[in-house]
Amino acid sequence: MDRASFTKGLAGGIVLAVVLFVAFKLLSPKYPDKKPETTILLSGSTCTATEPIQLRGQKNDQVKWKVRNTCGTAFYVKVDSFRTKNDDGSLGDATSGIVTPVNGSLTELRTPNLVQPNGAGEINGRIDASVSGETFYKYEIFIGPQPAQGQPIQWTRVRDPDIDIWP
Repeated sequence: MDRASFTKGLAGGIVLAVVLFVAFKLLSPKYPDKKPETTILLSGSTCTATEPIQLRGQKNDQVKWKVRNTCGTAFYVKVDSFRTKNDDGSLGDATSGIVTPVNGSLTELRTPNLVQPNGAGEINGRIDASVSGETFYKYEIFIGPQPAQGQPIQWTRVRDPDIDIWP
């Protein structure tokens, strides 16, 4: 093979690689920017949660809910009951395994300790949902006071925000 043929072949290969790369970028689904962290603010006389900024991420991403308690009582805070949000606004059944705890000592997505009045805490999780396209989930935020010795935490729902997950 002479030098001119080699140069043409190499240039053709480079052009093909660039065309394939551009085509892949143009035809790939466009997802919003990731938003792996949000804040839950507990406030008011009945201690409810304000609507946090929507989390956005994909499988295996870590997500974090920062918790700020401005109520007069200490609470545990939990996120749970993930349900698919359908196009018509209806909700699917609660599904487990959408987001799982990162803290190995916890079996649910909650603060490991009580969040004291005027204090802060965190809930850390990992997105485990396998989705074939962008999927919106509704979830619920619960608070619970310190339980009596040997009793489970009694949870009260205080908000139901959304999370956006894509493959």
